[in-house]
Amino acid sequence: MFKINENFEKARAEYNRIYKNFLYINDYYSKMYQSDFMDLFSASTFSKVVPHWLSDSDYCALVKANNNYEYYPSPEGDQELIHEFHKFIREIYGLDFSNYATLICQGTMQAIDAISCITKGKVVFVMDSTVTFAKSIPTANGAQVVFIKTNDGIIDTVDLEQKICEYSEEDRMYLYINYPNNPTGSQLSIDEIREVVRITQKYNLKVVHDHDICMTSYSDERPSISIFVDEEAEKNCIEIYTFSKEFGLSGLRVGVIVGNREFIDMIKYHNYEMNVMIPKLNQQIARIAMERIEPNEVKMRISESMYTLINGFRRLGWNELRTPQAGISFLLPAPKGFIEKFGEMAGELFAFHMQRDYGIGVGPAKCNCIDKGKYIRVLSMEPAEKCSVMFERIYGKVSPDMQVPEALLEEYKNMIKKGESCDVR
Repeated sequence: MFKINENFEKARAEYNRIYKNFLYINDYYSKMYQSDFMDLFSASTFSKVVPHWLSDSDYCALVKANNNYEYYPSPEGDQELIHEFHKFIREIYGLDFSNYATLICQGTMQAIDAISCITKGKVVFVMDSTVTFAKSIPTANGAQVVFIKTNDGIIDTVDLEQKICEYSEEDRMYLYINYPNNPTGSQLSIDEIREVVRITQKYNLKVVHDHDICMTSYSDERPSISIFVDEEAEKNCIEIYTFSKEFGLSGLRVGVIVGNREFIDMIKYHNYEMNVMIPKLNQQIARIAMERIEPNEVKMRISESMYTLINGFRRLGWNELRTPQAGISFLLPAPKGFIEKFGEMAGELFAFHMQRDYGIGVGPAKCNCIDKGKYIRVLSMEPAEKCSVMFERIYGKVSPDMQVPEALLEEYKNMIKKGESCDVR
C-alpha cells in the first residue's frame, strides 16, 4: 500500500489545511460570481492592479527570438536579467548589489524547498506571523519548525535570541523573516534589521529574508527596505525578490536571490542536481518587465487599492483599523457576533460568509497566524475602483455589529467536505 511521508502529512495538517480549504472555496465562488467576484485572498495575480509592462507583440517577439526554448538554461540564471536586477536595486534603494552573489530561481517557495532540503541541521526558525509555506515546506522536508514571537508583525528579538540558545549550533538551519510582513502589513525599521543581523551573526545562523514587496509602503518612518541596508548582512543573509506581486507576473515563476555567496552557491548546486532551471524565455520576459517598470506607478496603484480597502472598512464601522506600514495585506477583526458564537473559528466563518453571500474572496488570518483565529486577512489585489463598488454593495449589510447568518457553520462544514477531494494551487 502506498503511504505518504509522515512529514508531508504533518505539514499539510498543521499549516496548510485551512489555507487549502479556502483556495477551494475561493475558486468555487469565483466561478459562481464570475466578473463580480472580488479576489482579496488567493494572491494568484496582482495583474488587475499593477500596469502591464509587456504587450502581446512583445511576447510574440520573445518567443521567436534567439530560439530561447531550444536549450537547457543555466542553473545560475540569465546574466542579462541579473544585470537588470542590479540596476533596478540601485534605482529604488541606492544599493550596489553587483558584488553580491545573485541567482535566478523559481520564486520563494522553490528557494525554501532547496534550502530546507540540503541545509545541515534539524531546526528552522520562523516568525509566528507569516506565510504558510515558510512553515509547511521545511516541515515536509523533515525539519522542526520553531516559532519566533512577533508583536503586531514585528519580530521579538529577545524571544529570537532565547529560542536560538535552546538548540545547539549544529542543529540550527536558518531563520526565515518576511518583510513587509504578510499578513499584518508591518515593517522593520533599520535599527530592528540591524538587531536581527547582529543576533543571528552572534550565533552563526543563516537568515532568509523574503522580500516580495520592495516598492510599496505607506509610512515614511517604516518604508519597505532591503536587509542589506546593513552592509554586515551579506555575511550570513540572503534576500529573495519575486515577480508575482508588484510586477503582476505570477505565472513566470521567476525570482532573484541575492546575498551571501556560500549560501547562494548551496542553492545553485541543489537546483543544478535537481534540474530546477527557469526557461530562458521566462527570464527574458522578467528582464524586460524590470527594465520598463515604473516603481512610483506601481506604488500608486497598489496604494490606491489599499487606501480604498482601509477607508471602506472604516466606513462600515471598523473605525480603529490602521493603515499598514508597507506591503499588500492587513488583518481585520471578525464581527462581534461571530467571535461570541464561534470563538477561534470566527475568522473562518466570517471569511466564508463574505465569500458565499457577497462574492468577496477573503480568508482567515489563522492561515498565517495560528493565534489570530478571530481575524481575516485582506489583500490589495483588486483595483481601487472595483473595491469602491464592492463597498457600495455591502454597505449596511456588513459591519462589526452584524448578525450571524443561520446555519452558517453547517454550510461551511459541507463546503470543506466537498473540497477534500479537489486539487487546488
